[in-house]
This record gives sequence, C-alpha cells and structure tokens, in this order.
Amino acid sequence: MRDRGQVFTFDMLLALIMAMTILVSSGQALKIANEQTTEYVSWYSLERVTNDSADILVRNTGTPGDWYQDSSSLEIPGFASIGESVESTVPNLINPSRVLKFKEIVDNWDPSDPACQAIMDFFGGTDNFEVSFYNGENKVLSIQIDNKSGAENSLEVASTKRLCWVKDVRTDENSMQIPAGGENAYFKKITIDHTQVETDIDNYVLLLSLSDSDLASEAEDDGSDIFFKDNTDTNLLDHEIEEFDGNTGELAAWIRIPRLSLTEDTEIYMHYGNPSASPGENSERVWVNDYALVQHLNETPSGSGGTHYDSTSNNNDGSTQNGVTTDSSGNIDGADTFDGSNDYIEIPSDTSLNNITGEVTVSAWINLDSSASDYKIFGTQNGSSGGFKLGAYQDKLEFEIRDSGNSPYLNRSVSGGTSLSSNRWYFVSGVYDDSNDWLGTYVDGSLDRGMSTVGVLSSTTGISTIGREPFTSDYYWHGEIDEARVSSVARTSEWIVTRYRNESNPSSFYDVGPENLIISDNTAPSAPGGLTAIVVTPFQINLNWDDNPESDLSHYTVYRSTSSGFTCDDDTFVTDTASSEFSDLGLSGKTTYYYKVKAVDASGNESPPSSETNATTGSSPLSEIIGPVTIQVRLWR
Repeated sequence: MRDRGQVFTFDMLLALIMAMTILVSSGQALKIANEQTTEYVSWYSLERVTNDSADILVRNTGTPGDWYQDSSSLEIPGFASIGESVESTVPNLINPSRVLKFKEIVDNWDPSDPACQAIMDFFGGTDNFEVSFYNGENKVLSIQIDNKSGAENSLEVASTKRLCWVKDVRTDENSMQIPAGGENAYFKKITIDHTQVETDIDNYVLLLSLSDSDLASEAEDDGSDIFFKDNTDTNLLDHEIEEFDGNTGELAAWIRIPRLSLTEDTEIYMHYGNPSASPGENSERVWVNDYALVQHLNETPSGSGGTHYDSTSNNNDGSTQNGVTTDSSGNIDGADTFDGSNDYIEIPSDTSLNNITGEVTVSAWINLDSSASDYKIFGTQNGSSGGFKLGAYQDKLEFEIRDSGNSPYLNRSVSGGTSLSSNRWYFVSGVYDDSNDWLGTYVDGSLDRGMSTVGVLSSTTGISTIGREPFTSDYYWHGEIDEARVSSVARTSEWIVTRYRNESNPSSFYDVGPENLIISDNTAPSAPGGLTAIVVTPFQINLNWDDNPESDLSHYTVYRSTSSGFTCDDDTFVTDTASSEFSDLGLSGKTTYYYKVKAVDASGNESPPSSETNATTGSSPLSEIIGPVTIQVRLWR
C-alpha cells in the first residue's frame, strides 16, 4: 500500500533553511559584549574638577529606566528635592543623550567587580538615604536624601570611571579618587622581582627611586600628574612623592602595594603626562600599616624651630633644635646632620607614640661622623616609667624598653653584633615583641643581637626626640639620620630584609619598563556612505556601503526597521560586522525594510548614522523567474 506524500512549495523550503541559518548565526550576543566594552571605555570623559565635583547619576529603582541628571532641580519620585543641597557637590551631571546606554551597562555589570567600582547600589530605610561613593574600602562622598514616602526603596548611583578629587560633606575633608582630567598620556610598567621579597606582605610601602628622562620630558614639573595603578592598570594606588625634579626626572616616591608576593612578580603601573591633572598624592593613606611616625627628614627649614612633617595621620611633626643641618644628602633624598653637641628634633607628646606597649619597631638610616660612645637615634622615655629608645653604644646598635617601674631591658650586654663604621650608611632597626618575650636589633636587614626578655614595655608620657635622649640633655647623635620611623607592631625579620633590599638598592628590587603612549581618541568616524540595499530572495536583502577611511576602524553596526525615519537604538539593532557588506536573512516576504549603518573606531567612538536606504522583499528577480515550485515527496512501503 502506498502513503500519500507531503507537498512543500519552494518558498516554504527556503524559509525553513533561512530560519535554521538564523538560529546558528545570530549576532545579538556580540552586540551585548561590545556595548559593555565600548561604552566603558569611551562613553564619557570627566573634565578637570575645579570645585570638588563628580559626575553622577541617581535613580530610584522603583521607577526603572528613569535617570535624573538635572542638578538644578533633582527630583526623585517619593523623595525630597536635593537639587539645592547637592548643587555645589554634584554640579556636572551626565549628558542626557547617553543615559540609556549607561543604564544598560549598570544593569549588566557587577558592582563588586574591581573594573567598575564606581557603580554601586545603595539601600535605604524609612527615614533617609545616604548616597556614598567608595574607592575600594574608603568612603569619599556622602549625601543625605530624605525619603518622603516612608517606604523602603533602593537608590542606584553611577559614576564615570575617571577618578577625581571630591569632598566628604560630613567631615569637610578632601579624599582621593582617581585623578580628574582624563587619562594621563604615558605609562610605564614596574615589575617587582619576587626573589627580592622574603614573605608575602600586605600594604607594603614600596620605595620607587629613579632618574628618568621621560619623566623630565613629559611629566609636570611638580610631579602632580604622576600616579600609580595596580597590576590590572585599573585601581589607583595610594602614593606619596618625597622628591621630584622636573628638570632631571629624579623621583623618590612611596607607593602602598596592597599585597607584595613572595612567589610571583608584582606589577604596578606609573602614569604621567596630564597637564590638567589635580595632585593625587595622599601620604596619610600610604602609611596605614601600623605606622605611628614616619619622618623622611627631607624638609630644609633653616635655624631652630623648623618643622619636619610626619607622613602618617598622627601628625607627629618635629621641630629642629639648636641649628640642626637640614639640607644634607640622605640615603633616600634629604637627611639631617646632627653635630653631637646640642642638635636634636623634638616631637610633642602624643598617645600614638607614648601608648605603644605590646610590640614596637623603630628604624632609621644612619651615618656616623665619629665613633659612637653613646648616641641616641630615637626615643620616647621620660626617665620615670616606660618608653623605648634606639641608639648606638660603643659603635654597636642597641635597643631598650622600660617597664612601669622604669627598669631597663636592653641588648647592650649581648655578645656579638655589628661594629658600626663612620661615614657609611646603615639601615638599623630595634624590635620588641612582648608575646614572644623577645627584643633585638637588625643591621642592614640581618639580625644583629637578640635576647629573651621578661620585661614588659609600659606606656610613658612626655616628648619624643630624634638625635638625643628624650628626658636629659645628653647623648646627642653625631652624624646623619634619614627615614626615622616607628611602628606599633613587631616587624618580622623577613619584612625587615625586604625593606632593606628595596631601599638600599632600588634598581635591583624592580624593573621599570619602556614608556608607552596612551592615545586618547575622542573623534568619531565619518558616517558610512554609499549604502545600498538589494533584494536577493523574498527573504534576503544584501547591504553594501563604502569602506570607511578611519585608520583604527573597529567595525560597523547595522540597524533595521519597517518604519522610515527610525532611530538607531537597541530595538533596531541587527548586528556588528567587520566588513562593508551584510546579508540580512530570514526576512518576511513583500515587506519594506529601512536600513542605516554606523562606523565604530577602536576607541569606541560611533559615527553618525548613514543615510537611510530601503528595499522591499518579494520583488526579487529570482522569485519572478522561477515562480511557485511544487516538490512532491512520496513514500512507499
């Protein structure tokens, strides 16, 4: 018996083939990825901030899609107006024409991703909302918004990726985000040799010391445009510039590295060459790893009473006494020379130094001008109870603590130790660790003399001094002192030798790569010309247009609509293509389609749309010639 066969027309078979092709070759996913990458790079460039402003958007997630960008009358449904209250803080809001695309990126990005930490969600209660910007873990801007509705809502805040100086409205203190004025023009990669590192160190402060002709040529004379970023070349690193000479390119900078690795090289990036950049250094955020005092001694005040500044947030500044020579050449930039007679630096009483008890590390670079009978480098003792001091006795380094009864515990009588020579720089450290009942000294990164001790360091009162015993006018230092530091922790031997290697021979500690130029391209390509649309089949239209002359052209974006005069947006997007032709498949028969094309360069700049063209399916010469075709398929048993 024979079964009746199914009958297909040619048009039906062709439609089926086209539909299968579409399922395989859809370019929609490419468009999504491209939007995220392109918009992030080129969407908006923050101009130099001159009035503590930042570019932001605010919206209530209860009304998705509505972004508010008019700072003069910023109204959020269900909330009080905040236009007047934030106008001085947020005066320059986003270009409205780009709002939709930026919103789409926010929806697709994870705010916890380090690549977009400037985009966050903020949730409020029934009373008010606090909208804040964060740079990593540091809050840098806060705005209070009253919630009129009394219901729980969510606010979403977005900021440009460019970083800027903003003012914390609660404390009236400046905090640092990435520098305003766009990207710097040049950068160099700095690679820290992991073989120079003895252990993993969190928040290590790297000394970058070099003389660089590129910096002399391209950086601002005051070094205000020099910035550092992490291994992703994305997140700004806190830094302090101790010295920069714009004529020679000599730089001494301290950079806080979030994690210095023992097992693999650590990479960071130095950026420079931006005349419009605001100064970005912030020493207080560099010296956060348990530092109580950091004095570089690079200032050059004349006479008595001149100030040496503490780089930490403790403000343990010192004043020179009796004519300290402050313009000496140090191991790192400047240093002070003490005459051994009456020169010293006095630091006012402060609990950040006087209340150190369980652990302490004192360090400095020293250079003796004569044999050391009994010279003091740094001390906090008051002669009645507690405190510590680091000094040299009979040409050997010693460290001492005192308990609450003023009993001394020191390593003076411990055998061995390094004999300190005159006219030579040494890196010296004194360490006390109550939890391990240990006290000792280090010279040039190596253990000098250590001892077990039952003594317990007690707090003290009174001044601290550099170059003299604190509580008596005696034991004056004779020679140079540089980089006097106090930490409220017991630094490990691995930490100490790593620091010594970095500061004694910086060029061996890291490698500085060649200069790279950042090309900032904000010019859009010209609109594609010569766009034509040709019907090939009742379901296919082929597009062709002239090649764009843009030297760094990335691709073309094709848009389609069934209405003339349409807008190029996500609803009319078809695909991205690298060539100047495109076959639009799977169309409906006897339908007029309208097309436009944009050109996009490597920096993400989009051209204006091309002139519109159109074609109507169902008028293909192929279908007219062939006409309806019947295909019979018969099956027999």
